[in-house]
Amino acid sequence: MKTSLKAGLFGALIYILFEIAFYLQGWNYLDFKHLLSFAVSSLILLIVISYSILKEFNGDRIKMEWFFNNICTTEWNEEQDKGKLIKIATEERIQLFPEYEKLIRMFYGRWKEMLRGEISETVEILKKLKSQNYRLIALTNWGAETFPVALERFVFLKLFEGIVVSGEIKMLKPDKKIYEYTLSKYNLNPANCIFIDDRLSNVEGAIKCGINGIQFISPKKLITELKNIGVEI
Repeated sequence: MKTSLKAGLFGALIYILFEIAFYLQGWNYLDFKHLLSFAVSSLILLIVISYSILKEFNGDRIKMEWFFNNICTTEWNEEQDKGKLIKIATEERIQLFPEYEKLIRMFYGRWKEMLRGEISETVEILKKLKSQNYRLIALTNWGAETFPVALERFVFLKLFEGIVVSGEIKMLKPDKKIYEYTLSKYNLNPANCIFIDDRLSNVEGAIKCGINGIQFISPKKLITELKNIGVEI
């Protein structure tokens, strides 16, 4: 008996997200045979940039939050995730907000320092799934210029059969085109896929493409969600 399964892996970051969605596909024997495909979102905690900017505001979190909500916004960062060059984006932002030039340059200028480390519990889940011969495919909203740094620094990324980087293909979750691209590239049946992501909008985007999806809340909850659909971690 073939059963389609989906689950979601979610993790929240302050101001900046590293989102990777993983498709896993393989055979698992329970009471009956299941064909499983997963998409998992794993997050890297990025804290240095917010800490550094907080220092620039003399510890005033309200001013720092205003800066991220109005100057170096999530929407602005996503433009780079979709392929816009950092140099161009930075200079354009400085022209709009010249009084914040130092902080704007700090946003990407100290980017390498932001990558502090992976969420170990999430990585352990990936390792266990890999050991059970599930295919792992990563789908991430990440700039093409900065992702190589993460690829070099984080060994767990080698667990993936493939990684689709939004900045490289100039598509962005939750646009349906990026899901369709990933499914086609890796010859995946959406009905047999589980998409796991920290953003509900990304999960909803996957569902619209016929992919099963669950929003990630915590590693512990993910293990429970997977167990509920017959996947033992």
